[in-house]
Amino acid sequence: MIGQRLGAYRVLARLGRGGMGAVFLAQTDDGERVAVKVLEATLEVAPALLRRFGQEIDVLRRLEHPRIVAARSGVAEADGRYFYAMEFVRGRNLSQLIAEVGRLDPARAVALVRQALEGLAAAHAEGIVHRDLKGANILVDETGAPKICDFGLARAVDMTRLTLSGHVVGTPAYLSPEQANGEDGVPASDLYSMGVVLYELLTGRVPFRAESPLALIRMHADAEPEPPSAHRPGLPSAVDRLVLRALAKRPEDRFESAEAMGAALATLGAELEAGDAVDDDGEARPLEAVLRELVARETAEIEKAAAETLALPESPGAPAPPRAGGATAASPTVGATAAASTRGGVSAPARSRPAGASLAFAALAIGAIVAAIAVTRGPGADAAPRARLVLRDGSAPIEDVTVVEIRDGVVRFQRADGASIEELPRPSVERIEYADR
Repeated sequence: MIGQRLGAYRVLARLGRGGMGAVFLAQTDDGERVAVKVLEATLEVAPALLRRFGQEIDVLRRLEHPRIVAARSGVAEADGRYFYAMEFVRGRNLSQLIAEVGRLDPARAVALVRQALEGLAAAHAEGIVHRDLKGANILVDETGAPKICDFGLARAVDMTRLTLSGHVVGTPAYLSPEQANGEDGVPASDLYSMGVVLYELLTGRVPFRAESPLALIRMHADAEPEPPSAHRPGLPSAVDRLVLRALAKRPEDRFESAEAMGAALATLGAELEAGDAVDDDGEARPLEAVLRELVARETAEIEKAAAETLALPESPGAPAPPRAGGATAASPTVGATAAASTRGGVSAPARSRPAGASLAFAALAIGAIVAAIAVTRGPGADAAPRARLVLRDGSAPIEDVTVVEIRDGVVRFQRADGASIEELPRPSVERIEYADR
């Protein structure tokens, strides 16, 4: 897949994995970077599956909001692969931030959730219920601004999601009580999940923990959560009251809407800014500074991976389709609304981190990923181009080889007169020169 063309996009690097397929960094001929989600090749491409695959991007194309990641295409098909393109966001998701820096300053946590609720309110206004809100599905770009991703995508591959009565209902740690009881999600269900996210940002942990997913689901349905201050002494009582209201068992006991919860958070945030700082051990670095450092580090990783791919000849793939072609029945045409509609989403990065995994938080987030930059063949299905490997240590180049693979920091190649595959550490190879270039 790496190095190949999917319609108008050349695939540069693997970013992560979503529920129904992998997410890649890709680039247009004009140099625009996007995140491309490709339907899992092992899944049978039935009409119902295509509809589920296109559900997220179709929903997001209806939305246009700075707190929601943007679509770049509808579902298209190229060389037998179904895919769609989304905004490429440089940053982290909230779950990753917690893992990196721990619990956040209360005022900053409140501000992040308040801003994310602006996007959620826009979705609810369109009749869209997310049903799987969590830290991994809220991305924070390098400026510190949150964006919601992964709207309503069915998880056909990700086994950490649960399906009750044939419907995906969410992630156990963030599941609302009504969803835990097998009911469909409603707008108040999203507010409950957002309350869990806020709890996690404030304390560094979710309100309920259990040894099994089913036990965790029952806790959401039946158990009362401890207030955040039980895990972070010194939090004002106003914080406890707001979070516990969001986590009320009955939907009608929560906030009336995302706007109402956002307004309450705005008031609370002002009180926190004006009041005494919460007495924590040490002084946390500003979130924006942490983000800049993390993004700079991983931008270097992904740019290195992309440069390695661009240095290789383009692998065969389907040619770019006409701007009005390539749509399936499940989705509008690729490019048909590119100018007027820049709506959509990117996947949240996976828990493990391949090169640049954290930089595309659109749509998705989920499962362990192996770091891979795989480019194997040059143009032509039958014969790969010959190449020479120029080494960094100044020793004689290795002439007349076929580059079989660049993966996991290793260049694998085969000499013209050899039957076995040899390998070198990628850093030891200064450049690869192809005979047809």
